[in-house]
Amino acid sequence: MRESGTANRPSIWYYGLFNNALVTFTTMYYDSSLIEETNERGASWLLSLIAPESLNVHNYKTHYPAGSNITVYDRLVRLGDREVLAMVIDSSLTEEPHLEVYFVYDDILVSVWNAAPETIEAILPYITYVKSHFLLAGLRETDQGEKEASSVRERF
Repeated sequence: MRESGTANRPSIWYYGLFNNALVTFTTMYYDSSLIEETNERGASWLLSLIAPESLNVHNYKTHYPAGSNITVYDRLVRLGDREVLAMVIDSSLTEEPHLEVYFVYDDILVSVWNAAPETIEAILPYITYVKSHFLLAGLRETDQGEKEASSVRERF
């Protein structure tokens, strides 16, 4: 886990290969009380709320000089199990082209980055998240004095 450039919050970074291209995933949990509104308004809205100075669709022109060929926009994106309103940072027309897509998946802000925009477009339909849980199991005594299995699930 490390401090992210996105919202300066603790994030988990994953690196992997997709069609022999390096893809970077960043995940950051946010306040789950915002899930419903974030699902409606998208990742750009969430970023502007939790980190007002971070890049979003409304302020990107102040982050990049005119003529930089970088655009930031909202777009509906189809993931493996849902459609989300994503924020796209498109620098495909620059000397170092890349595409970065931010989206919200339940209470996780996700960023996917690759130097080849077509790689990002190809990988998005495969993305789903399965939340892990810590399972603590043991035996407990019932009212009748018998032993039975018990478990406690905790979010991990």
